[in-house]
Amino acid sequence: MKIIRKIIAASIILAAFVTQAQQEENRSFIQNIGIKINYARNHNFKRDALPPQLKWELLNTTTARLGLSYDWKRNKKLNYNFNISIDWLTDKNRYLINDTDFDENIIERKSGANGYVYFILETQLLYELNKKGNLHAMIAPQINYRLFNDEGSSGLGGTNTLNGYNFRLSTVDRNRIIRPSLALGIQYDLPTKTKMRLGAFYSYSFTPIYFGEFTYQNSNAVTVSGEWEQKGHQAGITFQIFPFFKNKK
Repeated sequence: MKIIRKIIAASIILAAFVTQAQQEENRSFIQNIGIKINYARNHNFKRDALPPQLKWELLNTTTARLGLSYDWKRNKKLNYNFNISIDWLTDKNRYLINDTDFDENIIERKSGANGYVYFILETQLLYELNKKGNLHAMIAPQINYRLFNDEGSSGLGGTNTLNGYNFRLSTVDRNRIIRPSLALGIQYDLPTKTKMRLGAFYSYSFTPIYFGEFTYQNSNAVTVSGEWEQKGHQAGITFQIFPFFKNKK
């Protein structure tokens, strides 16, 4: 019975808090719902040293994000923006062989692309910077969630039939189930009839998106192994539209 009473009391307090906040800003629940679109690029690809015969680089890695948001004006200066999104992450690796015994006409240079899907939970704290209340400083804790794939192996190799030269790059890939990050940025409410918000942000990832080990071998007795990781720090732009909220003229 004590637990039930505590639950009822907490529910009443929460309902009163939400009702008061909505009365202060004079908005209905549906007016606060928005659609969010993000585009960003990931940064910070690290890898142990490689032999001069192999050049392995991450050409680019980008994310596109689509989600729903809920805008909550707590007081005159502070807004909360809660949102949940689906994030499509794509990257492209390129492996270049630079060896005097390597014939590019026989073994082509290789490249490959990967794609991942994340679920993003984010709570934005928006602080108004001007009297009009349309320019905000933003700080946002984020949780990135992805279905777990503990490890998988992939290899790149070939044989030069002219002189017997061969090589192989093998990798072991891992990823995180939950990846926390923190975003800082600035947002601006556009002077449009329907409420729209445009922003820029930088997100710091506390753990890698994915990481692993690699081994390179060739027939010239060159063997090297090490570790690599993609941290996932992001810089990008964001756009939100609140289709049910109309700005006052």
